[in-house]
Order: sequence, then structure tokens, then C-alpha cells
Amino acid sequence: MQSEPEALTNLALGGDAHANHALSMLRASVPEGILAHHVPLAPGIALHAAPGLGLSGRYASPRGIILELDAAVTGARGGWFALHIALPAYALADHGVFGFAARLRAPQVCSIRACLRSGTEDGFVDAFFEKHLIARPDETSHLDALALALREDVPAHAPWREVILFLPIGTVRLCLIDLRMFLV
Repeated sequence: MQSEPEALTNLALGGDAHANHALSMLRASVPEGILAHHVPLAPGIALHAAPGLGLSGRYASPRGIILELDAAVTGARGGWFALHIALPAYALADHGVFGFAARLRAPQVCSIRACLRSGTEDGFVDAFFEKHLIARPDETSHLDALALALREDVPAHAPWREVILFLPIGTVRLCLIDLRMFLV
């Protein structure tokens, strides 16, 4: 009897386990397609873009890679293009740090902003991580974290949360090799 591949099992119980499991599912699958203003990639993971951007191009998730993008914008400048990763609606009062580690590359140097978005009664609040992710032709590694007790923009309780990577707007080729969340 064969067991399920390790990449698809979810035995971790921490607050970061949900997102990491969804990312491992994406890493183990091979979805690909045409970019649009909303592209679901895996349960709880999607690309979103402002409809007025006229986003075009392709995406793929070759086995072992989170996401490859070849995107262009044909509409109005501005707006947003982002990768959204849903998190469980957990309380953060008993935790000190939320963060992520990533590996990425791109043929041309580009930067990505990341935030932890928390739902509120009035909508949401974004807590941006201090560092920009920088992609360049050589694979780079990135590590960033939010000290939760020091951040007024991270509510201790929220009905929903997500990590958002705000991607470059314009013509961009990008490979997000790996992405992992941690909560301590």
C-alpha cells in the first residue's frame, strides 16, 4: 500500500500550518494558465489584479515551484497585482512573531512588498513587512518577520487574515521558488 506523498500531508498543528499546507499543495501540483484579474491557484491561494490593469500573460506552477509568472499590463497604470495566501482566523495574542521565508528569481531586478492583512469590523488593516523582497537573475533568499507586540496594525483577534505579496505592475517575469510561513 502506497502512502500519500509527504508534500500533500498536513500533520502540522501550528497556526502557520494551514498556509504552509496550501503552499505545499501548489508546489506539488502543476497548474498553468492565462492570467486574468482573478486566478485561483490552490485552496486559499489566488492571484488578484485590478480589472482596469488589463493584465495579460501566463502563469505556471511546475512541480517543486510555487509560481512562475510572465505578465504584462495593457491597461491604465496604477492599481494592484498581488498573490493572496489565506490564513486561518487565529488569535495572535499568545504569539510573538509572524513571518515568512521565500526564495525567488527574475531575469530583471524587481521588488515585491509583503503584508499581513487582518480583517476588521470596518474592512481590513495591512501590516507591511519592513523589507522588500528583491528578485534578480540569481536565486535570492528572503526572510522577514513582524514583532506582533510592537505593531498596532496587527489586531490580536481578526475574523480572517491573509499574507499578500504585491507584485510589480508592468511587464514582469518572476519565479517564486518557495514560500513558507512561521508563527512563534
